[in-house]
Amino acid sequence: AHRGKLDTIGTHFMRFHLHRARDLIAADVDGQSDPVARVELLNGEGDVVDKTESSIKNNTRNPFWDESFDLGLHVLMDDIHAVRITLLDDDGIFSKRDHLGETIIELQHNLSSAGFRALPRAWHKLHDTRVRDRRTGFTKDILDSLAEVSRVVGSHSKATFGGEIECWADVISVDRASESSELDSECDSGREPGTPT
Repeated sequence: AHRGKLDTIGTHFMRFHLHRARDLIAADVDGQSDPVARVELLNGEGDVVDKTESSIKNNTRNPFWDESFDLGLHVLMDDIHAVRITLLDDDGIFSKRDHLGETIIELQHNLSSAGFRALPRAWHKLHDTRVRDRRTGFTKDILDSLAEVSRVVGSHSKATFGGEIECWADVISVDRASESSELDSECDSGREPGTPT
């Protein structure tokens, strides 16, 4: 929980909940992936105005996160037009992250209206949105991955993207969140809520 007053420039922020994904592509030669989710808020021009990343889930194509992130604390909610979620395969600090898929979810306008679900709980299909090689139709990292897979387990003629991600998001009033944080702090200290320190 937050402690004290939230440092924001607006009156609201977004609490984004990343729940789980399923049926991700296998980026590793063992038939699994090590997915991490990058969550970005986009303005009307498509620029990233805030971002965060989830934890890494090792050796799974069906990761379960159940993680929440507070986003948009330093931007105005009404400037946010979409959320982009990119799934990446993370094999460690010295390895290039493979692209597992991406989705861009448009948001309704006037997000500064408090107390409503900006993004309903739902499954969103993942797509490959990167620039492709004109000759093969594959992106460079896919071509590199196919070459490695072919070297290890034999020839593969194509790669397919798929999978879905489940998430939702709420717009929360800064005042309401601060009041909740103060109440949590009082309860954590063992004092009755509202009693002087």
